[in-house]
Amino acid sequence: MSSGDDDYQATLNKMADLQELVATVEQASKTLTDNKANLLKIIGDCNKQINALQGNIDKIKGQGAQAKAQVKELIKSANDRQQSTLNKLKASITAMSDTTSLESQLNLLKKDIDSIAGAIDTAGAAVGNPAADAAANKANTSKPATYVPPPMRGNNPTVGGYTYGKSRRGKGKRRRRGKNSRKKGRR
Repeated sequence: MSSGDDDYQATLNKMADLQELVATVEQASKTLTDNKANLLKIIGDCNKQINALQGNIDKIKGQGAQAKAQVKELIKSANDRQQSTLNKLKASITAMSDTTSLESQLNLLKKDIDSIAGAIDTAGAAVGNPAADAAANKANTSKPATYVPPPMRGNNPTVGGYTYGKSRRGKGKRRRRGKNSRKKGRR
C-alpha cells in the first residue's frame, strides 16, 4: 500500500509545481499584454506626429505654390535687370518648397511603424482588433526578393583575375604556363 501512497503524493507534488508554473505564465502574460498596450499607445502617438508632419508638409507646399505665383506675377511686370534677380528668387523658393525627400522619409517612417505594429500584434495579439489585423497582414506580406548576381551570393564573393575558373592543369592536359613563366629571359 505504501507504493500507492507514494504515487499519490508524487502526483500531488507535480500538481503543486504546475500551479506555480500557471501563476508564472499568467504573470508573464499580463506583463506582455501591458507592454503591448504601452507600445500601441506609443505607436498611436507616432501616427499623430506623422499626421502633424504631413500637415506641415502640405502647408509648406501651399505657401511655396503661393510664393511661386507671386514671383511669376512680379516677373511679368519686371524689367530685364529685375528679372534675373526674380528668377534667382523663384529658384530658391522652388528649392525651399521641394518636399519630395521629406515625404519619402515620412513614408518610410510610416511603413516602419506599420511593420512594428504588425509585429507586436502578430505575437499573441488579442482577437477582434481590426486595425491590428490589418497592420499584421501588411507586415506579413512577402516582399519580392531583389536579384543578386551569382558572384555576390553566399558569404564570400568570388574574386580573381583572368585565370578565375581555369585550372593550370586540366584532366589529361598539359600544364598551362603562368604569367611569369611566359616572359622571355626570366630566370
